[in-house]
Amino acid sequence: MQSNPLLENLNDLQELAAKVTDTNVLVEAGPGTGKTRVLTARMAWLIAQGCKPHDILAITFTNKAANEMAERLGAAGLSGQLQITTYHSWAFNFLKDRVPDRACPVVVTENEQKRILTEVARSEGFDGKIKAIFDRIQFLKQSYPIKIEEEPEDVQLLWKLYHDRLSAYNLYDYDDLIIAAIDHLESQGNKDENVLSYYHVLIDEFQDVSPAQYKLTQLIASHGCRVMAIGDPNQSIYGFRGSDPVFMRRFETDFSPCTRISLTSAYRCPQRLLDAARIVLAVEEAPVLKSHKGHAGNITFKKFQTPEKEAGWVARKIDQLSGGISFESLNQGIASGQGLRSLSDIAILFRINRIGQIFAKELEKAGIPYQFGGAANPLSDEKLNKLWHLLEFIEGRDIDYHLFMLRPEERKRLLSLTSNLKKEMKAMEPSNLLKTVSRLLKFQYSTSEARLLKKAIKWHQRGRPLSLALKAEQDVLDFHVEAVSLLSLHASKGLEFPVVFITGCEQGLIPWEKGDIQEERRLLYVGLTRASEQVFITCSMRRHLYGEKIETQPSPFLEDIDELISKEKGHRKRRKKARQKKLF
Repeated sequence: MQSNPLLENLNDLQELAAKVTDTNVLVEAGPGTGKTRVLTARMAWLIAQGCKPHDILAITFTNKAANEMAERLGAAGLSGQLQITTYHSWAFNFLKDRVPDRACPVVVTENEQKRILTEVARSEGFDGKIKAIFDRIQFLKQSYPIKIEEEPEDVQLLWKLYHDRLSAYNLYDYDDLIIAAIDHLESQGNKDENVLSYYHVLIDEFQDVSPAQYKLTQLIASHGCRVMAIGDPNQSIYGFRGSDPVFMRRFETDFSPCTRISLTSAYRCPQRLLDAARIVLAVEEAPVLKSHKGHAGNITFKKFQTPEKEAGWVARKIDQLSGGISFESLNQGIASGQGLRSLSDIAILFRINRIGQIFAKELEKAGIPYQFGGAANPLSDEKLNKLWHLLEFIEGRDIDYHLFMLRPEERKRLLSLTSNLKKEMKAMEPSNLLKTVSRLLKFQYSTSEARLLKKAIKWHQRGRPLSLALKAEQDVLDFHVEAVSLLSLHASKGLEFPVVFITGCEQGLIPWEKGDIQEERRLLYVGLTRASEQVFITCSMRRHLYGEKIETQPSPFLEDIDELISKEKGHRKRRKKARQKKLF
């Protein structure tokens, strides 16, 4: 049999995880230990052993991760009928094929969800609590079973009114997909033969599953197929969305017999970064990862008086790292002409998007290309929303709803479309379809907007609604373009960059003043382990947030890793006690 490159050069534990098939498998995989490699190697191994591609289901949490796995398998000639998807996309396709009266679910964007809830709330005279109730409803949908009867009366009432309105429009919101799939599987028992066709289910980022997703996993696997769950409890950072690392511990019991494997060889981060990240966790039982890159790498800390000075320094540092590409460097003739770093090698991370806006403004002023995943919810953009309504309209899905959401003149133009033109539009190449759409809806778009709009069209043509395809920050970015990536710490999980700036590292932000302290430690752990070479940590002594000017202090987490941090030149190191060193 011809050798498959995906099965070559695995270390012993990676190979064991890829090839165990006589039990379920739980793999604890820390940052840079080869999680994606194990998943793709396991699929390659299963196929090599005679398993048909359509008998394998792989579930992950982002479209980017699913695409990366599909590309690796495709390069090895193994794409075939493999299902590599997210929980929500799987549920969408499942419902599309099985629920007759809602044969193709129309999934509304988060922006539309808020609008609908606001409408029904105002119709009942609610005011002031709408956002809090919206957040509560979203959180409740992560649980299983949902105990709406235990909620306050106002939450119960708006829950009912909101879902009545969705049902009247024949709509799902994002998390309804999971709930509806669970309801269907529970009502069918073991009768759904298509679900029972999976022999192997592989689940990525298992530390991020919510109670509802865990229940869906149990139902998908209820006929006795083999399940491999892979994740890292130390990267569980979505508690506000209902995820809980407890499910990694429950897996061994609920999916017995189970083989547990811990990957400890790390290939991304130098040892200094791994050591710092482990110390930040402050968890004694955290696994010790050994880097194959030795002790190279550096962590630099610098503090500033204002956010503007912090952002200015970061922009200048990026200019320096890239060989001088800013307007100032070019005007002064000090650009080297040869970038030491590609801009795509660099990421700026922050706790909240409001901090990121300051850096975006500074990079734009300097003329340094960047992309900002959290600049806005992509589908709140009017042009993307119009594109979504038009694409759904030409597909013939819930025509009345989509027409209702457009202006009268736009409705008139769409209603004048002939059936032949609709067919032609479905088959158009994305660039041509975008031109046709912009003529119909009469909007202009920039070069950067065109990239996102064409990406949206491609996803739609592959059968994935825009409300699923462009859900996350990572979905709207192109990591191959020559630009600095601006991302929230949450959105950075699963990514890697040679150089990472962790900004706004202050008490009240990192850790978040209202956050769970251990989850906040895990969030910084994630940030530190995104870098493959170098980390810069910055903070400002003053902030203006939510209409209030506040004095700040560096994050107390930094005290724990003082010995591993280099101080930026020009800052004197304070005298420390002999036995215990502190940064502050």
